[in-house]
Amino acid sequence: MPQPSAESPANPDEGPILRRYSEITRELLNNWVESDAPELAPPNDKLGEERVEEDSTLGVDHNLPPSERSYRRRVSRRRRFIRAMTCGIDPNPEDGDAEPTPQLYAFRNQELPAVKPLFLPWFVALILLVLGVACLGIGIYLSVTNNSLRRSIQVRYDDKCSLNEQDCVVQVNVPERLTAPVYVWYHLTNFYSNHRIYDESRSARMDEGHWPLTYSQVRDCLPKLYGGNVTANNPNGYLVPCGLIQYSQFNDTIHLCSSPDVSASSCTVLSGNDWTDVGVAWESDINALYHNGTVDPPFTPAVNARITSPDYIVWQRISSGSNFLRLYRIINRDLEPGRYSLKIANNFNSYAYRGSKYVNIGKVAVYGMRNTVLQIAYLTTAGVLLVLAPVVMVTYWLSNRRIADPNSRFLKQIMDEIDDAAWIGEAPESANSSAL
Repeated sequence: MPQPSAESPANPDEGPILRRYSEITRELLNNWVESDAPELAPPNDKLGEERVEEDSTLGVDHNLPPSERSYRRRVSRRRRFIRAMTCGIDPNPEDGDAEPTPQLYAFRNQELPAVKPLFLPWFVALILLVLGVACLGIGIYLSVTNNSLRRSIQVRYDDKCSLNEQDCVVQVNVPERLTAPVYVWYHLTNFYSNHRIYDESRSARMDEGHWPLTYSQVRDCLPKLYGGNVTANNPNGYLVPCGLIQYSQFNDTIHLCSSPDVSASSCTVLSGNDWTDVGVAWESDINALYHNGTVDPPFTPAVNARITSPDYIVWQRISSGSNFLRLYRIINRDLEPGRYSLKIANNFNSYAYRGSKYVNIGKVAVYGMRNTVLQIAYLTTAGVLLVLAPVVMVTYWLSNRRIADPNSRFLKQIMDEIDDAAWIGEAPESANSSAL
């Protein structure tokens, strides 16, 4: 079987299709040149074909007036641009052969005209300098902010309270005045919430309040899927909510005495707006992911209250490590220096997996808690960039070679020869001499 020639399209109908594509593209390009880029060629000159036919027999005459040479070069560049855009197809060939050559299929071969930015040394040095100054500014801001933030106050309570003890009292010392808002976190260690089975054991549709649900919609909750009350609305006895994450929710209760240096038995704990869970969970989660169910049962008022509570929503966020903090409450009043009492109901069993539990109290900045690692990273990056910028410029000034200098007389000469050769279809003299 004869193989199709590499110089002709594999499909016999390909030539007319490509010619039509070339005609349409050429017409669009002509309209674009006339309306948006008239500097590519003089007005009322479509592609310079008439001018080309008149001067095609002429050699490269460098004695032409500058305006004539400039005209030829503009038209030459424009013709090469349009030829590349039309896959190298001439819709009105003189010899009647309109079949394109495969190597000129610019569209297929991804050879369309493109902008390739050339980063000169001074421009690279300028970019390094700007980035270095920006990183230095951020690093200084982080340093000043970190100096104004104390490390969070941390107190461990699992070793002071027994499991299921409801009135455990733990003392916490506040060394200096903390202005509102003050944040309270619980801190767990050795708890691998990022385990794949644990992470996948939940039902998003159940958290959104949908009911009834088929087995395929809740089977991800396994192994904590069954065990709920069997009713007419819940004949399979699904847990609501279901899943390992919901089953193992952190359920310790923590309260802080409102005044320092007062015994736990006689102190008044913070409540109301002074000890609030408003702002603990993300608004996006509250509005989009957790809603009250309308079918009662299984969505009783108690179940709805749990699903939409900030504590439940915060617990759903999986941590990347085994040691993590979760925001518990926000104190909207100043804390004076002194020794405060924490009243804790120790319900969460961390002893089974040899974990520990802490209460953290502190303040945050725009970027979160006090973070010296971020500060060091920005300052180090700024130092490296600010050192590289002058190194690049000194290397550039000491070098005898000007790499891709757009003002180079030699480069301009080569470009002019290429444009003149493209006008008459000959190779530039410099190219021939270099080939020899």
